Amino acid sequence: MFSVVIPVYNRSSVLERALESVLTQTCQSFEILVMDDGSQEDITVVTGKFDDPRIKVVRLLHMGACVARNVGIAMAKYEWIAFLDSDDWWHAGKLAEFKKYIEANPDRDFVYSAFSYWDETSNVATPIMDQPVANMTSILLVDNIIHGTSIVVIRRKRLMEVDGFDVTFPARQDLDLYVRLSKIVRFGFIPVSLCYISYKTEKRISTNPVNRLVGYVMFYKKHRGIMTFGQRVYTSKRILFFAYRCRDWKRVFAYVLPAIPSILFKFKY
Repeated sequence: MFSVVIPVYNRSSVLERALESVLTQTCQSFEILVMDDGSQEDITVVTGKFDDPRIKVVRLLHMGACVARNVGIAMAKYEWIAFLDSDDWWHAGKLAEFKKYIEANPDRDFVYSAFSYWDETSNVATPIMDQPVANMTSILLVDNIIHGTSIVVIRRKRLMEVDGFDVTFPARQDLDLYVRLSKIVRFGFIPVSLCYISYKTEKRISTNPVNRLVGYVMFYKKHRGIMTFGQRVYTSKRILFFAYRCRDWKRVFAYVLPAIPSILFKFKY
């Protein structure tokens, strides 16, 4: 029923935990596609420990996680795609809960759940529960209430309809995908924390201000045509913030005027 797509690049030390969290699911109807994004490490040393025929390792050139995910989507044999980053892991009942929800709500093509951020430094889990709203496209233009891909399960044909992830984005690829999907799917939500997302892992893209700056700019240029005035000025303020952090003075000067209404009047939506 589920094709689990796990992109990995030189994270063999945590990949074992991710794989074990899938293989110990109470629902055992799945395949696992480990998309090796040109790792210098031998990922098969980890995958071989499990000796499970449902695990398939696909060796790729190093082109980024989104390319790896797109190849996984194309290769998947099941109807539902469940993504899992190699440094995250699932609650043992995740797939069973999603299966139950999908069977009870056949009109939903995109389902996500509550989750917990796991601080690897302090070993503290912080639960997050952001439920869908009536106009998901509008909220996603300024706020990623769905969060990371490790908590989502999406019908494969819908991912194919929008051509998967935009591989030109260095960051905010997940949000860009969600916005495009929001125009053609109905969202479902499971109010139970079923995934642990590690956020202190070294070199995680979300902590790279340069990538975030470029991602924000690309996202804004791609979707500004459907943004309201408030959404445009709020996004300009976020771009200004990251441009200043990166000392990108050209973008600071380009976005300071558009950002002023959001700075002065707290525009967001």
